[in-house]
Amino acid sequence: MSTQSQKIIKRHQPVSLEKSPPIINPLVKNIEILRTVMRSVEIPKNLIASIIIAIVSVVVICLLFLGNIANTNSFNFSSTTNSHRQAVLNDYLQTMTGILLEESPREISEKSTLFRAITQATLQELDPERKRYVIMFLHDANLLKISSKKQASLLLGANLVKANLQNLNLSSTDLRGANLRAADLRDTDLRGAILDSAKLTRSCYNIGTFFDKKFEPIAAGMKIVKESQGCS
Repeated sequence: MSTQSQKIIKRHQPVSLEKSPPIINPLVKNIEILRTVMRSVEIPKNLIASIIIAIVSVVVICLLFLGNIANTNSFNFSSTTNSHRQAVLNDYLQTMTGILLEESPREISEKSTLFRAITQATLQELDPERKRYVIMFLHDANLLKISSKKQASLLLGANLVKANLQNLNLSSTDLRGANLRAADLRDTDLRGAILDSAKLTRSCYNIGTFFDKKFEPIAAGMKIVKESQGCS
């Protein structure tokens, strides 16, 4: 075969093209389309900068709009959660107050199991600050002090994690088995309190917190903080 024939054959052979990977991301695809359009249309050089600024501005506005939507949804969720917790606390206080006004102390004592179930279900739903109000209510109603060791505490195994119990008088209060991890016990009076099996890891106290002489807070996993420090 002549050299000229070989050149003709090579000239007519199909060119092998590598297949480009499919564009999966719609945003990338739109950018490619925009680039193609800009190549096919003659745009004066003095307008290119203005067009780029306009495109960037639109993208920034879209991102800000999406960010505002996300923040609004987050705020609505937080507001809904806060309203729910307040409703739970209000229902608990109204229910317990009604029972205390209608029944005798003996009848209330006999229904400690029911009270414990209601109280612990409520505490499970509340935030640290609202847990404080439940404990204050129970203390003032004299429901945290028991006369018989056979009678189970209302707070047996109760969820008081991170509860704000600062500056409360909890002397002679039955806190057996309560989960008080990371609770704020600064300036709290715990003299005579029953803390058997209570979980106190990382709960904080200060020089204004009162314990029984035999109780060792450090051994219980508690941490002491200065007056100027918060409990975190």
